Amino acid sequence: MVRPRSTSAGTAASTSSATACSPPGWPSGRGPARSVPLPRCSPPPRWAGCSPGTAPAGRCSPGSSARSCWSATWPVAGSPSPSGWRWACSRCARSASTRRGSRCRAGAAGPARCGWPWPGCSPGWPPGPARSPACSPAWPARRCCWRACAGAPGRGGRCPAGGGPTKQMAESLTLCLAPALALAPMALLFGNGGTQPFTAESMRINVALAVVVFFAVPRRRRTLRAGAALTVLLLVAAQLVPSPIGSNALRLPMLFALPLLAGYAPLPGPWLAGLLAACLWWQNPVMTADLSRAGSPESAAAYYRPLVDELARRQPVGRVEVVPLRDHWESAYLPDTVPLARGWERQVDTLRNPLFYGDDLTADGYAGWLRREAVAYVAYAPGSVPDRSARQEAALVAAGQPYLREVWRDATWRLYAVTEPAPLVGPPGRLVDSGRAAVGFTVDAPGDVPVRVRWSRWLTLTGPGGCLAPAPDGFVTVRGATPGAYRVGSSLRPSGQC
Repeated sequence: MVRPRSTSAGTAASTSSATACSPPGWPSGRGPARSVPLPRCSPPPRWAGCSPGTAPAGRCSPGSSARSCWSATWPVAGSPSPSGWRWACSRCARSASTRRGSRCRAGAAGPARCGWPWPGCSPGWPPGPARSPACSPAWPARRCCWRACAGAPGRGGRCPAGGGPTKQMAESLTLCLAPALALAPMALLFGNGGTQPFTAESMRINVALAVVVFFAVPRRRRTLRAGAALTVLLLVAAQLVPSPIGSNALRLPMLFALPLLAGYAPLPGPWLAGLLAACLWWQNPVMTADLSRAGSPESAAAYYRPLVDELARRQPVGRVEVVPLRDHWESAYLPDTVPLARGWERQVDTLRNPLFYGDDLTADGYAGWLRREAVAYVAYAPGSVPDRSARQEAALVAAGQPYLREVWRDATWRLYAVTEPAPLVGPPGRLVDSGRAAVGFTVDAPGDVPVRVRWSRWLTLTGPGGCLAPAPDGFVTVRGATPGAYRVGSSLRPSGQC
């Protein structure tokens, strides 16, 4: 980088009261000459090493600090060479960034390019005189630096040392697109639709957290502030537009709000501690509730062992409804023995069993659902807290219903048989076994066999004849079955479909 030299015009513009100034921490041998006439600034000067001098051309306002005043008037007192202009622009933006939003004062640098010391630009880069398009005095220094580096020849449009927007844009796109590339095939191949419930109260709580982050983070952290603003839009859209995302949008503010505030909020220690405590208390108590239930009896396999043994003794039992517990551990320990009528995935449950997510579950509606889903047994743990979608169901079962007959109990569980249930496999088929992966049955006479397994393009039929076809009620039918043993399962290479 060429060291600028004072011009006669700049010397004449100053008085004998001007003193020399060396920017603190400035590397030796770079930047402006160490004897530079200084402007007149309002005392006391707030930049160590700078003294009040004479302000040429009226560039300093009476209330400006010595730091900004010196930076703003240096090009007049010093050399107008391209390297000097670049240094002044960067220096002005750096000094103003802490107080004035990273923008150069008017007249500070004129039409010039920014060079170092801004991160990403090395000393003297780009070489030679300033090239168009030139930097505007009102531009942020980072943008000025990017334009300078991108416009220089022979560098491929990139700033030295990997700086500039090109690499940052590539990194941003990688972070954004990598999850999409991983999730898109699963959503297209195995997506089941449905919606995730999301209450307006939860949305408002987390919108408030995102707004706090937006205003608490310094303005120069534009990426973080933009992320907070986008989070607000995501939360509002997820609550207003039903989708599988729903309340999962809460994960962003729950995971990142407190760390961002702790790392970037420019507050004194006591104020920051108070803000963090308030935000911790304000956010949804999901994590604290989960931690408080760690090690609960419902999370252990022994809690379900008596029920599993009883259902295994009654095989084949078809489908079983376990009134969902708060943490859905029944979905982990029972499917190896019997197929469940409801699982742990909330989105699929809201799609297939919407009656549990309203406020009008009735005894008749519950009975119709049990028979439609071919439920043979209902299991209920009266001493456990049910899932929020199962509170009405738990109340109906606990109150006793004429279509539920208690057939077994222990200290934890109650098992009820459903009177006149719809068979999992209809005639002329006969259920042999049912489990997590497949339903086995035999056919005693030729004909179409209804099987109450929901249709999927991944279903596979193995047996001596017939083929699978979707039924009007959403289940499947084995058409043209001949006598023999059959299994309906699933595979990534399905076969046996009509």
